Amino acid sequence: EHIEQLKHFANSDLFKNNIVAQRIFVHTKTSETEFYLLNSDYKNALSKIRSAENAIAKQQLQIEPYHLMYFYYLHAITLFSVGNLNESLIHVNRVLNNFTKTDRPTVYAATELLNVIVHFELGNYVTVSSLAKHTLNLNRKTKVFTGAEEFLLQTILRIISTKKIEPELVNKLLNAVQTNISRLKSNLKFQTEEPLNFYAKWLDAKLMG
Repeated sequence: EHIEQLKHFANSDLFKNNIVAQRIFVHTKTSETEFYLLNSDYKNALSKIRSAENAIAKQQLQIEPYHLMYFYYLHAITLFSVGNLNESLIHVNRVLNNFTKTDRPTVYAATELLNVIVHFELGNYVTVSSLAKHTLNLNRKTKVFTGAEEFLLQTILRIISTKKIEPELVNKLLNAVQTNISRLKSNLKFQTEEPLNFYAKWLDAKLMG
């Protein structure tokens, strides 16, 4: 009932200037999308982000970047998960170009890594190489990535740097990353950290061919 009231409120004039209502709306949509992604229900996750986009299409959200960054990050990984890679990049760039690392460091870093993964899937290896090296160099100063995320970036770089990309080598390298991520997830108290779930599911799909 409360969610339905929020949907109506999102279309009202009061919503435009009510920061609290905007926060509640974004958090509600974020939580719902995250739930669907956690359960690999990409159809409903896509439906949820589409409805959110429609609701805010003519509004200008004025809430803090901290809330918006993860909201748009989830949009990007939802679109990636259903195969809309180019549209996923739109939301990736929305985060990277409209916010800063200091707004929410872990989400910004996860978006940088997602940017590398999307271009990797698109076969843009020159771009991947440049982005991955730049991101790794920055992380040596900021130390934001987990060891598993840093290892994933290094592995992607190693794959694209080989003279001939052999499927057997790729599988061997990605298996090592998958083991690393699984170990990290098993040590977390709560296993709903979406970047880690996303990496794990992407690696599963890659290894299954």
